[in-house]
Amino acid sequence: MMRKRISALFMALILCLGLAVPALAEETGFTEVIPCQYDDADFFSEGLAPVKKDGKWGYIDKTGKEVVPCQYDNALGFSDGLAVVEKGGKCGYIDKTGKEVIPCQYDVESDFSDGLAAVGKGGKFGFIDKNGKEVTPCRYDSVLGFSDGLMIVMKDGKWGYIDKTGKEVVPCRYDSALDFSDGLAVVVKDGKWGYIDKTGKEIIPCQYANAGNFHEGLARVVKDGKCGYIDKTGKEVISCYFGSDFSEGLALAWLQDGKWSFIDKAGKVVIPFQYDSANGFSEGLALVEKDGKQGYIDKTGKEVAPCQYDEMGVFSEGLASVKKDDKWGYIDKTGKEVIPCQYSARGTDFKEGLAVVMKGGKCGFIDKAGNEVIPFQYDSACDFSEGLAKVKQDGKYGYISLNNSSAKPGEIPAEPAVSSASAAPTASTVLVNGEKTAFDAYNINGSNYFKLRDLAYVLSGTDKQFEVGWDAAAKAISLTSGAAYTAVGGEMTGQSAGAQTAKPSAAKILLDGEEISLTAYEIGGNNYFKLRDIGQTFDFGIGWDGGSRTIAIDTSVPYTAE
Repeated sequence: MMRKRISALFMALILCLGLAVPALAEETGFTEVIPCQYDDADFFSEGLAPVKKDGKWGYIDKTGKEVVPCQYDNALGFSDGLAVVEKGGKCGYIDKTGKEVIPCQYDVESDFSDGLAAVGKGGKFGFIDKNGKEVTPCRYDSVLGFSDGLMIVMKDGKWGYIDKTGKEVVPCRYDSALDFSDGLAVVVKDGKWGYIDKTGKEIIPCQYANAGNFHEGLARVVKDGKCGYIDKTGKEVISCYFGSDFSEGLALAWLQDGKWSFIDKAGKVVIPFQYDSANGFSEGLALVEKDGKQGYIDKTGKEVAPCQYDEMGVFSEGLASVKKDDKWGYIDKTGKEVIPCQYSARGTDFKEGLAVVMKGGKCGFIDKAGNEVIPFQYDSACDFSEGLAKVKQDGKYGYISLNNSSAKPGEIPAEPAVSSASAAPTASTVLVNGEKTAFDAYNINGSNYFKLRDLAYVLSGTDKQFEVGWDAAAKAISLTSGAAYTAVGGEMTGQSAGAQTAKPSAAKILLDGEEISLTAYEIGGNNYFKLRDIGQTFDFGIGWDGGSRTIAIDTSVPYTAE
């Protein structure tokens, strides 16, 4: 069921401590760019942030200037150049000048994605384009998000799928329907579960008591009280086990005595049944629990981190939060406690070198060595968004930035100096707006690095295009956002030739005339830039499918952090 999108704003504020923060600059000071003066606030998005004052919402820019007066009952962040606002119980859209592009006339609205947004009026739902035209009239009882180009909709109590033109590709005839995964979607008819393709054809008949999505080529099903896994032809390849989806080649399996283990795709038990609970594998490790204590194991079953902690988080950038004796700290992948358990509440996962933690009832920021980067002085602190982090002090909200001589608010902060690294050719498939594309790219320290001109070449003609040039006077690579790329020859040629040694690049970068800092390495005389840095700079989506090991570059959606 679709819910009112305005409520997402309040949920974000409640959960903000669990969000992530940006890279640590060499200079570890910080500046309160916008004083804590607002009753409520949200994150920066496309250069603006919603703020609340005297009971009304408006928008400020990164200097603190109120560019849209506080006059709305509610407001969301900008997406695709438009933002949802609410006035007098009705929702509409404004642009960045504050102009009401689509009048406040709908009961419910959502962010634009791929040029469309779901709206509701009179208890019915449909879709509009950015001009306010109803591509699909408000005639459905409920709508869910787009999945692989199709939207799940409900009419007269039955579910089906429509495409982006509003055409009903799969008629509303199912009792329930799920998103597409690996080209198939789970549907329910007369209490039985099965699978259809995007044309609506029943590839696997509705015959199961329960069924899950396909992951890594297999799906969990239940029939006649027995559990197992089927392939995409419907053939049962593993029987007798109830478990989880496959992840990194292994799946959790459970027996009636209540113990958990792991099986491979042949159904072979590779780790004995001994754990009271467990999570799936991620980055080669899985969280397990035994006798009320948690730890981590590798794929051989070795306890990398012994079951001695009361609670544990997931690994992020090589560290995971752990709780012991009612205090929180962090361990590395060898199980070593690199940051002692001393914090009063669970901190955020590390993202680009920093985490938000709490001590003495106040929030601050630490680096991976446990150094205090920003003092414990805030009532709450959230992730950095476009160079600024929202903080709360004495009941009011404001924004801070890390001090960094080379980065300005909204730009990617410089990372600490790094030494030479090993670079392995990127083995992942790369899709650009759905099209498989071969790049000369490398994986360095877990991140993918691409040539600037290759990315500019394939994105030319899209909404996220950019030009690459050379500023002789500044002796810098010059990037121009929104400009078509001029090919110079040599783009998209050559293949990554085995493991290489990568040296940190000293290349100076100008974006629209302003210097920015991007993570880059030099390999064989060419500069390779971190893909996520480029995605963040030009605001295009970067997705990762671990099952198929596929990187997806999507210019129709904005950049979101990992």
